[in-house]
Amino acid sequence: MEEQNTQSISTNQNQELTEQGKQQIDQPSEQTESKQSLADLIKTDENVKREFDKRITQAINTAKARWDEEAKLTDDERAAKALSDREQALQEKEAAFTLKERTAETKLKLIDRGLPICLSELIAKGTTTDEEVTELITSIESEWNSQMTEKIKAGARQAPATASQETKLDETSSMVSLAEFAAKNRKVK
Repeated sequence: MEEQNTQSISTNQNQELTEQGKQQIDQPSEQTESKQSLADLIKTDENVKREFDKRITQAINTAKARWDEEAKLTDDERAAKALSDREQALQEKEAAFTLKERTAETKLKLIDRGLPICLSELIAKGTTTDEEVTELITSIESEWNSQMTEKIKAGARQAPATASQETKLDETSSMVSLAEFAAKNRKVK
């Protein structure tokens, strides 16, 4: 009898060691080291141990309170709660779908007006109706166009190019100007 217990204990220990070895192989060494150092930290530092225990106790108490609350419910109340949970999940999915749809429509409107599509998600999240989307895109477009016009005007106001810059084809090349090139290659002299 004692031999069977000893054999079953050693078999269980071998299985646990094998499982631990597999886990260590599957996990990168950095993660294993960080887990070991966390365990060492919990064992050695009393403040960390207290905080860890506090969080574990809080999680257990929360789970126990939920379980007690659900245990007090009748079958009808459980069914009603499950139904409300499903309705809430459905509403969340519907909201996510509506947001994706509005984002896609906003991208199309931005493309049609020549605006960057990176604004589509921001616009879609900040609006609730198609009219709001259109108004927002119109205001962005007017601001965009005014900013672009200012930049173009500022570029045009820059100092005009000098004659040497206009005549040289390439600064690194030996050609000096188009007029000199034409004079050298003129057939009729």
